[in-house]
Amino acid sequence: MKATFSFGRNWRDYVEKAADPAALAEAEASLRSFGVDLAGKKLLDIGCGSGLFSLAALRLRAAEVRSFDADPYSVEAARALRAKLGVGEKNWEIGPGSVLDPAFMAPLKGRYDVVYSWGVLHHTGDMRSAIINAAGTVTPGGTLIIAIYNRAPGSPFWKRVKELYNRRPGLQPFITAAHLASFGLYSLLLGMAGRKKNSSDRGMNIYHDAVDWLGGWPYEYASHEEIVAMVEPLGFRLERAPVKLPSADAGGFLSSLRLSNTGCNEFVFRKTPA
Repeated sequence: MKATFSFGRNWRDYVEKAADPAALAEAEASLRSFGVDLAGKKLLDIGCGSGLFSLAALRLRAAEVRSFDADPYSVEAARALRAKLGVGEKNWEIGPGSVLDPAFMAPLKGRYDVVYSWGVLHHTGDMRSAIINAAGTVTPGGTLIIAIYNRAPGSPFWKRVKELYNRRPGLQPFITAAHLASFGLYSLLLGMAGRKKNSSDRGMNIYHDAVDWLGGWPYEYASHEEIVAMVEPLGFRLERAPVKLPSADAGGFLSSLRLSNTGCNEFVFRKTPA
């Protein structure tokens, strides 16, 4: 099935209606959570979306940031964000590009101290090639930061939901409303049970996050162990895993309501020095 969901349209709407200094501060906190010092580093943001994390990297004193996205609306959104929240960042390049395009990726090979791609590579239609191509842009001794949807019991269910969402545009408002209602109920039940969700707010509001999740197609997923086994043979070692989700539900009834731990596992890989 051809991808019909535009992440960029959602990001553009987010930048216009919701992106603000508080969201930028949350993005900076999220980047700091990876434990990587960005000061003086060259960072590549693959699938930059709104550009929020590119700008956050610059606020954390990255020397240079290049942001690209295959969706022209995302490129537009990032440029709009720079105009809205930026302070004349001249060392921030924003443009179109695909991580699956060999001609585009070739000049980027081995050039960046930090390569960042959060929740993107599993939406390309060829996750393995996307991960390999992203890893190829890291300089020796550099860092690869990626987040990939976890393989969990609920993953096949959500794959069907996402396909339906994209095949039937007329149903999208109803699917979104149902998701928001059930998510709110789940959060309420967790609060009543004295438990908290194991996830972080990365600067996006609830509505835009819901649309991003439901519309995300193509959709692939992999367990934490599968990603480590894929990346380490490329000359990397896993340094940190800020979020590592279980492959099966271990939280009982309340956990099963959200069809099990299908969120993103996060990885910080270090490339072997030359």
